[in-house]
Order: sequence, then structure tokens, then C-alpha cells
Amino acid sequence: MEKNRDHTTSPTGNEEMEAEKFLKPVLQKPPGYREPHAPLETPNTSSPDDGLSQLTAKTTAKLDFRNPNGKLRYYYGDADVAVRVGDGDFETSLGSTKVKGFVEKPGNRTAVIVPINVKGQQVDDLTVKRLRAEMKSKKLVVKVTVKTKVGLAVGRRRIVTVGISISCGGVTLQTLDKQMAKCTITMLKWITLHS
Repeated sequence: MEKNRDHTTSPTGNEEMEAEKFLKPVLQKPPGYREPHAPLETPNTSSPDDGLSQLTAKTTAKLDFRNPNGKLRYYYGDADVAVRVGDGDFETSLGSTKVKGFVEKPGNRTAVIVPINVKGQQVDDLTVKRLRAEMKSKKLVVKVTVKTKVGLAVGRRRIVTVGISISCGGVTLQTLDKQMAKCTITMLKWITLHS
């Protein structure tokens, strides 16, 4: 007659590995991690039904600088010129461009022509329809912003150089040839001049 034996069995190799897997914490992938052999993701392109259109436009801004003073020279530094069209919720940027600085002599007038190009900028369909209608009726409002530095000089001596921001707008395409845009000049962040 056999004696009762304890029927505990020792785990096999496979069971030990399964137990180890269960006890090991799962490591999280770091942010931005990509599997080495995963296909590259391509960014979503604008589909016809997503409510977005692509805006392409070319425009030219003309900036007219005048120095009525007979003794002072003005030194304008390199400027960043930005153009926006539309009004309120439909205001849309047409981008910006850099303009090289120049010196304006006493009693002189300088016209600066600034070409602005925008290509393939995403804009919602409602804004595109509104801008197109306003352009056709010539009621489209144009705004120009210039950020630069201006220095003053008498003879060979420079007096002061300050950073300024010039904002011009409130003029439609219909009146642009007949009427000068109203401009506001802000310097030192607290002095504001209006034209």
C-alpha cells in the first residue's frame, strides 16, 4: 500500500516565464517615440469637405514717407511690413516682408514699394466667400503695419533712435486711389500719434 504523497508539482520552465511576464511592469513608450520600421505619416491635406480653402494672393503696398523739416534727416532702419485684408471676424493676413532701411534727407519725399505674396494659406470657406465678394465690389478693407526704427540727425550728428510701429488702415479698395489711409504711429509703447 502506497503512502499518501503531497501532490505539489514544481513549475515547468514555461510556467515560470509566464509568471515573470505577469510580474514585470509594462514600460511606457516615451513621447514622440516611433517604431523604427513604421511607415512615415503624411500630414492631412485639405479635403474638399473640411470647410477650408487655400488662399493665394499677390499685392503691392506703397508707403509714402515725407520729411517736411528743412534741417533734420531721418534714418529708417530695416522694416517688417505686414498686410491684412478684411474686417472684424473676416480679417485675414496676407503675410509680411522685410524692407531695407533708407535715409530721408531734409525736405525730401520717399516712396517705398512693398510686394507681398501669399501662397496656399488655409482659410475657412466662409471667410473666402466674404473676401471674394468684398474684393469684387471693391469694399475690401486693406490694413498695413510697419515695424522699424527711426533715427534723427542734424548735420553729421545723430540725435536719437527709437523703435516705432506704424498702423495704417480703414480704407477700402474703392477709395484707395482717392484717399490716403489713416495712420497711427506708436513709439516707446506709450506715445501715440495719429495722422
